[in-house]
Amino acid sequence: MRFYFDFLSHRLGAVLELKRISNIEVVGYSNRCQDGKYIIFLDYDSEKLDRSWIIEELRAIMRDFYLSEFYILQTEHGYHAVCFDKLSLQGLIEILNYSSCDYNFKSVPLKYGRLVWNLRFTAKHRKPFIVQVIKNPVLIIREKSKAHIDIFEQRFKRKVNRQNQDNISTLCLCKYNS
Repeated sequence: MRFYFDFLSHRLGAVLELKRISNIEVVGYSNRCQDGKYIIFLDYDSEKLDRSWIIEELRAIMRDFYLSEFYILQTEHGYHAVCFDKLSLQGLIEILNYSSCDYNFKSVPLKYGRLVWNLRFTAKHRKPFIVQVIKNPVLIIREKSKAHIDIFEQRFKRKVNRQNQDNISTLCLCKYNS
């Protein structure tokens, strides 16, 4: 809802946003690495979005940004895509802007004031699961996050390409209501 009112010869406005508050506690992990770099999380939060659309977009992102593989997880309301290649914050933001992932996911730092993006790996009702791995046919050797790979393999029981992984084992987990 939008409200407008006049005050001291100025027209002022306000926007009221109503949101459903959830009491379901979930656990997620941050895409920020201990060394200040980031891995790529993309959240496609739409049940209407066709997986083939996401696959083609991820292939374009891999090609244009020289990335290795993406792991696609199906969630209750869409898909998550994860790439363990480490990037600078600037590189990550370029990829987020290039992608058609959920706007609310892209704008998380604006809402919460922290330059991190989280993906949950526990479920509100149903745990996310891996539906596909998209590999780049071109050999890409970027540094990968060992800490993120470790938690991903443990949680999803799926081996990940560890070529050129770093030696950092610390990872930021978070609990929040979703």
